[in-house]
Amino acid sequence: NDLSQLGFIGGTAGVVALGVKAFDTTKELQSLNLALKSVTETESNFAEQQGFLSRISEKYGADLRSLTAEYVSFYVSAKDKLAGNEIQGIFEDITKSGSALGLSNDSLKRSFIALNQMLSKGTVASEELRGQLAEALPGSVQAMVKAVQKLHPEIKDLNEKGLFEMIKAGKILASEVLPETARQLAIM
Repeated sequence: NDLSQLGFIGGTAGVVALGVKAFDTTKELQSLNLALKSVTETESNFAEQQGFLSRISEKYGADLRSLTAEYVSFYVSAKDKLAGNEIQGIFEDITKSGSALGLSNDSLKRSFIALNQMLSKGTVASEELRGQLAEALPGSVQAMVKAVQKLHPEIKDLNEKGLFEMIKAGKILASEVLPETARQLAIM
């Protein structure tokens, strides 16, 4: 009899814990959606971005809460520098690449932080590319080499050393190269 009461109490505690977790998750999503709504500025844009995030969350098996949090920051960094389809394209390609590589939410988050910093500065810096993006998302340097070659076919035989020389000279604009870099990462 005492054992059955303990089982009932344990089962009840488990149900209560699940209810609390579901409430916390719902509350967090509501908060993230409020942040998304404030940065997207219109109801139609909010609905479009929310649908986009739901779609890529399902498509790539990424956590919707983490994606939404990263997208809000990325959207703020990118909205005055890139077209809406480029914002979504970069975000999806990076998410797709991260998913294919089996990256953790933390690594994906670090990838977006690096992209945010590049967009905020306007140019790509070696520190963000090599020290942040490439550490979080393997293949990023090679993808940027391919992107620069595609965008500037007049540059023959570009390699990593040449890319970093261009970066040091301030010749790599983030808004120009990041959409193609993300596409190259998704291809790789």
